[in-house]
Amino acid sequence: MKRAIILCCLCTLSLISCGSQNQSIETTTVVDTTIGETKPVIPVKDFGGETITIYARDDLKGNEWNVSDIDAEVETGEPINDAVYRRNSNIMDRYNIKLEIVRSGAMFSVDTVRNVVLSGDDIYDALMLAGYDMTALTQEKMLYNLLSLENINPYASYWNPTLSESLTLENKLYAAIGDISTIDNRAVRCLYFNKDLFDSYNLEYPYQSVLDGNWTYEDFFSLVAMGNADLDGNSVYDENDQYGLFVQSSLGMNLYYASGLSYINKSDEGLLVPEFTGEKAVEIMQDISDLIASNKSSIAWSDDFQKYMTLFSENKGLFYAEVLYFTEYFRQYDFNFGILPMPKYDENQENYQQFADGSCVNLCGIPITNNSPEDAALILEALSAESVELLTPAYYDVCLIGKQIRDDESRDMLDIIFNSYVVDYGNLLQLSVCYTLNNAMINGSNVASIVESQRSQTESLLNDYNELMTE
Repeated sequence: MKRAIILCCLCTLSLISCGSQNQSIETTTVVDTTIGETKPVIPVKDFGGETITIYARDDLKGNEWNVSDIDAEVETGEPINDAVYRRNSNIMDRYNIKLEIVRSGAMFSVDTVRNVVLSGDDIYDALMLAGYDMTALTQEKMLYNLLSLENINPYASYWNPTLSESLTLENKLYAAIGDISTIDNRAVRCLYFNKDLFDSYNLEYPYQSVLDGNWTYEDFFSLVAMGNADLDGNSVYDENDQYGLFVQSSLGMNLYYASGLSYINKSDEGLLVPEFTGEKAVEIMQDISDLIASNKSSIAWSDDFQKYMTLFSENKGLFYAEVLYFTEYFRQYDFNFGILPMPKYDENQENYQQFADGSCVNLCGIPITNNSPEDAALILEALSAESVELLTPAYYDVCLIGKQIRDDESRDMLDIIFNSYVVDYGNLLQLSVCYTLNNAMINGSNVASIVESQRSQTESLLNDYNELMTE
């Protein structure tokens, strides 16, 4: 779980090299009395100059989901790049390895990995690819169960233990993420608000409402309704006017996850079951549908983030619902903004919940063609632990840099967002129910009938996946 300060877990790891005997090594801890925190210490092994190759997502078209947090050739003065460079250098020196990052050149690369695995090639020691890719490879039994490997502990604090637990089925976990990457944090959905517009309307920033646990759908939509303004007076709303909310077409889905529910959850037996069919889920989705329908004129919809990013910076929108990566984009604009978690359904909801989808979030895993999986597991573990004091603080600094959001409240909001995000197997498996119900909510439809129409097919697909995981 990402935090500025992270406690370590104790674990026992075994070092296993190709052709060598097993060496069981117990991890220790070191207490830094300056900060009063316990730091993780990962076992060290001399790999004798071996190359460890990680195949990582990198879209050459310039999209944001790339290898900037795993690969850095030189120091440039950019915080994340330099943190990655120092982290990788430390690990290469400590373990006497060469770390090679192979860039995928595409947003999604499941076909490339599938072909490599089917051919039996041992060219990739580890993978860092989109959640969709890693879930597809899991379905095709092309990844090691991380819980069967002794040199990695996906439940340690320098991973994301909450996320690892949610992805574990039948004591099997094939992919995980944590401090080794910033992409998972960048992929989390959140809300931006335009401080300049809030000031012009004499509106109180919602920070305290969030901290008090009172930031709800009702509060959010009441503000959205206030953001509408026909600036040119022609009674036609377009990019020349002002809106309460700029958002992608996934608004219904994101608000539903913010209620603390998911489309698919785990049963007490640890298998996947539908959650969207429950009475509470249907009630919440119908309320979202009604709220969106009654605020339709205040909402501007588009998946063209470049367009809306510019309009938001020009004070044309009170709120903008997007991924957290936009904090870095916004530095190029001269305006003031704040960050908020998505609102709760109501005040009875205990915690906030944010959503990271499998298209944006990356996960790490080890392909079954790797003949020395414990070696790759150890290096992934070391990279993740080393990131706690290098990459994670650098990412906080990048998010908070500049006059726009340099305030204590923003750090509090980031902590809430980072520590409350979820992924959903329904989304990772790309089940059609997620998109069908999202469309129902954003179109103001009656949800109950659509839930029933999706029940049978979804249960059948989940049964197939459960059978795969119990084999």
